[in-house]
Amino acid sequence: MANIYTKKTPKGTKYWKVQWTLKDRTGIVIKQPSKNFDNAKDAKAFKTKVETEVEGGYGDPEDLTVAGFCNRWLDDIEQDGETRSADTLRSYRNNINRLMPHIGTILLTRLTSYDLEMAYLTLRNNGHRGSKPGKGKPLATSTMASMHRVIFTAMEAARRQKLFRDNPAEDAKAPSLSKRKKARALTKDETKRLLAQADRYQAKGMVYPHIGLVARVLLATGLRRSELLGLSWSDINLDTGVVEITRTVAVDRSGNTVLRTRAKTESSLRTISVPPSIAALLRQHKIRQAEYALQWGKEYQRKPMLVFPQMDGTPMPPIEMTHKLRRLMRKVGIMDAQPCHAWRHSHGSLLVNSGATIISVAQRLGHASPRLTLETYAHPDEGDDAKATAMVSQHFAGLE
Repeated sequence: MANIYTKKTPKGTKYWKVQWTLKDRTGIVIKQPSKNFDNAKDAKAFKTKVETEVEGGYGDPEDLTVAGFCNRWLDDIEQDGETRSADTLRSYRNNINRLMPHIGTILLTRLTSYDLEMAYLTLRNNGHRGSKPGKGKPLATSTMASMHRVIFTAMEAARRQKLFRDNPAEDAKAPSLSKRKKARALTKDETKRLLAQADRYQAKGMVYPHIGLVARVLLATGLRRSELLGLSWSDINLDTGVVEITRTVAVDRSGNTVLRTRAKTESSLRTISVPPSIAALLRQHKIRQAEYALQWGKEYQRKPMLVFPQMDGTPMPPIEMTHKLRRLMRKVGIMDAQPCHAWRHSHGSLLVNSGATIISVAQRLGHASPRLTLETYAHPDEGDDAKATAMVSQHFAGLE
């Protein structure tokens, strides 16, 4: 607790003194610092600030640095694992760690937008990890923007806790993002070559026993990597071809592969249909997998029975699937497409270019906003402009 005392100088001038108590972890008082103010309003505001910081475990507000607050903020939000995924928390900490060498020693109450902009400038020009001192490479604009969003969120938390009045990141000029690039979708020829190679691998038992089916399911559904690996047979109705997306596979803070019993966002929870040809392939795969699990024995994981697991039925680490699909792409000479997401991009582009509404495509892909669908997955086909011109001409002909 902090207290306010009314005092007078030897000359009789009135002032207000805020005094607070700092204790160590055992509860022993280590010091009772104080600060003087010329008016009651400022003294009361500082008293509130002191109580927030000291009782919240931040220590002496006069000594609290940006690094001290950010580390405590990260520790606090990591306790709430249901709100943010392990990947999100890892990204937060990585971005904070990039910034701290440049602003971490500054007292929290003295951090300015200028400090942040200077840090952004340094990191933009020489902030790539692994670089030698003074010979670093520029950070990607998207990385800079992500860093700004994280420090803004942290400083906004400090403002809400009344550690200062204004968020310094609000006035800092955020690194501008270049125009979003269209996602790289596979061409028809590339898709044919990939599927043919996947079938060859599958026939030889190379890379992954079901790599041919994996590629076809990704292309037919547009599933995310985590969703594909979290798919279980209880989620699939092979008679109707309907698939429910409910689980995902992720990596926790300790680096362990875990099966989430619920997708990360509400929009990710969805039901989609697959073509009859894919349902038929899945039916054959289910039979083979049941026979394999029986041979493996009781140690094979059956609860839930995953569609694309590791050899013993346990969830596959997401990065492993990326490695397998990257090997497939490199084998056919595709080096500039994302191993997993390229299939998803291709699926979304196919739907959009086939005339499906943006809203229906967004729902199928599990997007929270149709805007992302339009910006990312719409790839024009050759001749689209000619088709549009023909439609306009037809309309005008009807007006004559």
